[in-house]
Amino acid sequence: MRRFTIRLLLALAMACSTAAQADPVPAATAATGEPIAKLALEWFGRMKTGQINRSELSAEYSAQLTAEAVQTLSQYLNFRDYGAAPEKAEIMEQRSGEGQIVYLVRLTFPRGDTGSMLLGLSTNGQITGIMILALPGD
Repeated sequence: MRRFTIRLLLALAMACSTAAQADPVPAATAATGEPIAKLALEWFGRMKTGQINRSELSAEYSAQLTAEAVQTLSQYLNFRDYGAAPEKAEIMEQRSGEGQIVYLVRLTFPRGDTGSMLLGLSTNGQITGIMILALPGD
C-alpha cells in the first residue's frame, strides 16, 4: 500500500506542476545522488527557519508558495521539533516528465527515524515544488 501511495503522489506532483514545459527532461540533465540529497537537506533547514531563497524557485512555484504557506510550514516543523535536523538524505526514486524531474527523498534523523519529501526540479535546475510527505511520529 505504501509503495502505491508513493507512486500516486509522484504522479500527482508531476501532473499538477504548473512549471511544465513542452519537452520532457533529457536524461543527461538529470541530477542524481549527492547534489540532490544536499539540496533536500538544505531546503528542509530553510523551511524550518522560514528563510527561503525564491531565486532558486521557478516563477510558477514561487507564485504558489505564499509567505503564509512558508510561515505555516515553518511553525509546524518547529512545533513538531524532531530533536535535530535530518543528517542524511537519500534519493529513493526519480521520475521525469512534463519538463521536470521529481525526486522522492528519504530523510534520516539522528535517532534513526526517517521521513520523506518530494523535490521537483526543472530543466534549468530551478525548484518546481517541495512537498513533505511524512516525518517521524506523523
